[in-house]
Amino acid sequence: MRILLLFIFTFLFSIQAQNSDSLKSYNLKQITVQSSLVLQPKSTIKINEKTIALSDAVTLDKIAPLLPSTKVQTNSRGETLFYLRNSGKRRLSLLIDGIPLNIPWDNRIDLSLIPTTAISKIMITKGIPSVIYGPNSLGGVINISTLEADESSNRGELKLSVGENGLKSFSTFYGSKQGEFSYLLSAGYSERDSYKLPSQFSSYANPGSARLNSYYNGYNFLGKIKKRYSGNSEIGFSVSYLSKEKGVPPEIGVSKIRYWKYPEISDLSVTVNGVHRFPSSNSFLTYAVNLTEYHSLINQFTNGSYNVLDETEKGDDYTYFGRAIYTMLFGSSSILKLSGSGYASTHYEDISSGTPLIEEKNIYSQNVFSVGAEYEYIHNKLSVNFGAGIDGAATPKTGNNPQKSSTYDFGFNSGLVYSFGKNLSVRLNAGRKTRFPTMREMFSGALGKFELNPNLKAEVAHSGEAGIVYSFYNGNIESDLFLTYITDGIVRTKLSNGKYKRINKSALRNYGIETELEYDIAGFLKMRVNASFISSFAKNSKGEFKDTVEFAPRIIAGGSFTYTLYRASFLIGASYIGNEYEAENPYFVKLPDYLLINFRVGYLLSIFNTKTTFYFRADNLTDKLYYTQFGLPEPGREFRIGFKMKY
Repeated sequence: MRILLLFIFTFLFSIQAQNSDSLKSYNLKQITVQSSLVLQPKSTIKINEKTIALSDAVTLDKIAPLLPSTKVQTNSRGETLFYLRNSGKRRLSLLIDGIPLNIPWDNRIDLSLIPTTAISKIMITKGIPSVIYGPNSLGGVINISTLEADESSNRGELKLSVGENGLKSFSTFYGSKQGEFSYLLSAGYSERDSYKLPSQFSSYANPGSARLNSYYNGYNFLGKIKKRYSGNSEIGFSVSYLSKEKGVPPEIGVSKIRYWKYPEISDLSVTVNGVHRFPSSNSFLTYAVNLTEYHSLINQFTNGSYNVLDETEKGDDYTYFGRAIYTMLFGSSSILKLSGSGYASTHYEDISSGTPLIEEKNIYSQNVFSVGAEYEYIHNKLSVNFGAGIDGAATPKTGNNPQKSSTYDFGFNSGLVYSFGKNLSVRLNAGRKTRFPTMREMFSGALGKFELNPNLKAEVAHSGEAGIVYSFYNGNIESDLFLTYITDGIVRTKLSNGKYKRINKSALRNYGIETELEYDIAGFLKMRVNASFISSFAKNSKGEFKDTVEFAPRIIAGGSFTYTLYRASFLIGASYIGNEYEAENPYFVKLPDYLLINFRVGYLLSIFNTKTTFYFRADNLTDKLYYTQFGLPEPGREFRIGFKMKY
């Protein structure tokens, strides 16, 4: 509570400290976004609010089929994670309104915890991004933007859906603009008794069609307020909170089964951010300060009856994050950015095990910082940029493990875009980025599943990309060739005792081609198709790139077709994963390929001055039995109905 009051005081003080000016009005936030995402010659995909709405997703993991070159995976801890161009979990930066979602303890977040209630768009920057983003983003950045109050009127929405196996979800938001103030409030609740297994599945370890221990229930809240000044300087304050309880479906066919429940998961995030213009120098400062408190409790049981407690693991994470970017505009063709960002994170771990339970407490902490500069130049049909920065990491507290030395490294990004007229452009870019190993990778045994490796080294990625974009009437097609070379790549290997251990491979190589097509036919038929062919291998003892990389499919493809007829809309979507392998000592075992098909029909009505859409959808229409990790069958065909009311 004291921290919350401190942030509120900071917010009010910042409002009082701002001075208005009489210079020409600029939308500085828009300039910043364009400078980072449009002028930067990177492969960038935007998923807009309308497309997100058609997914009917309650949580962020269900949006994965919309993201090109992306696969979703649920692991044995019950966490759902994204992989982008075969870079997953810890190699991706997942941001919400520019604030990291990943918990530094493991540099990842369970996407099934993140609600979609107030999401307005998703921007995906693939490959090594700008140095502005700091370290640990070797494979790209997924930046989620939440809704803002409408510029001219009040805005609200109400959503309700129900489905099989006790699935229920409810969410609402309301935003308003009053003069120079705007605010937005949103809230949601969802629950499920279990999920339904495909009819082809049969195992004595999971009798019946309902997946064991796959329940969840939780709620979320978001509040935002913003004050704008003349010259478009602005200050904002936001608070988000989520709480969830869930079970973890037990693995099937493994020697040591985890019987887990999460009776408590909570996340509180408080942010002050803003933009301030300096009229005398034609420059502006964007900044954000954030506090995140993340709490989780894992109960491990001795058997599938979940009545005898074996171990508990309680984790409390406190992370302070800050970022500032100073941008100078030189005429109409040059932009220079100076940036600094970093976080200080502390993880309190409390493990109780044995009979009777014996408590062991440890404290871990990690501090990460980044400073950099980036220059962008635009002239006629040519755009170029170059950025360089220094990153560092330290782990002052390492539990009962020996202290580690601080680590420093450099990164850079460069790019070029050239346009051949209005319809055709090409781009080239290259970069270097470091990812520091997380505290959990080095120091956690994961309740007996991993052997520790406190000597893990940072992994370093060198990346290059060449792309072409062709626009035509009502559509465009984009194709990219990419190559990423990672030295000291961190992978997990399975040991003879059944445990896993994280190790450094001398080198990993990841290259491929991806193509995306968007086509809008006469306004009533919209098509979006993507396909990626990726080769991912590690260097073996002979210096050859022939060692298989775990959870790195060779083929990732998907798409959707939307047909609109008067007030009715029909959508069919598909996603395909092929040639993927998982580590099983001493070999790799191929996961079955799978094609998933989803279907949706909706109908729009005007009710009491609202736009209300009623819909029916079927996910995994063919009831396909598939696995994203062995021993963990995913949901079969599931039906859902609902409505969305906009007012």
